[in-house]
Amino acid sequence: MKKLATISMAVLPFLTLAPAMADSGQQSYVSASNWTGPYIGAEIGGGVGTSHKDFNDRTHTGDFTVSGVIGGGTAGYNKQWGKIVTGLEGDFSDSGINGSTSCPNHAYSCETNTNWLATLRPRVGYALGNFMPYVTAGLAAGDINVRSFLNTTGSGGVDNTKTQIGWTAGAGLETSVYSNWSVKAEYLYIQLADTNVPSNTGLPSSTKFDENVIRVGLNYSFK
Repeated sequence: MKKLATISMAVLPFLTLAPAMADSGQQSYVSASNWTGPYIGAEIGGGVGTSHKDFNDRTHTGDFTVSGVIGGGTAGYNKQWGKIVTGLEGDFSDSGINGSTSCPNHAYSCETNTNWLATLRPRVGYALGNFMPYVTAGLAAGDINVRSFLNTTGSGGVDNTKTQIGWTAGAGLETSVYSNWSVKAEYLYIQLADTNVPSNTGLPSSTKFDENVIRVGLNYSFK
C-alpha cells in the first residue's frame, strides 16, 4: 500500500498542471493543428488481469486475479502527414499489480507481483483538430516476482524475480488543452512471456501473466 500511495502522490500533481496553465489574462486555448514534435509526460492508472501457475507434476492453480495501480513517465515523437499522425512512444511505470491464490498444496499460497512495466510502441492517430484518437501496439516488458509461502508463517517456499518480454496493443484519445499541453486516456492489453522458476515442491513451475491497463496521462510537446 505504501508503494501505491507513493506512485499516486508522485504522478497526480502532474495531471493537474493543464488547468493551472489557464491564466485568464495571458493564456488562451490553442488548437493542435500540428501534432508533429517530441514530447514527454506522466501517466497514472490501474490494471486488472490474470495469472496462472502450472507445475511439472501437472497440477496448477487455475486462473487468479491480479490488480493494482501503476504510474510513471513517458516520452515519444509524433509526425503528422495531413490528417494521419504516426509516432513512437515509450513508457516506464512503477507497478503495484499483484494477486495470490492457494497453491495445489493448500498449505502454501502462490503469489504473482509486478515491480515495473514498460512498453515501446508505434502509434497511428487521426487528427481531428484538438482531438486525436489513435491505435498502438508493440513491445512490453515487466519485472515479475513469483512467490509461494506457507500460510501459517508467511515464509518458506520460493521467491524468484525475472524480467520478461511480451507484447501490448491498445487504443487511446489525446486532446490538446493549453499551449503545448495535452491530456490522454488510454487502454492497453499486456501479455508477458511465461516465467519459469523452481517451486516449493522442488519441481519447476511456469507462471503466466496478462493485464488490462487503463490510464490517463499529461504530455508536454516541444513544438
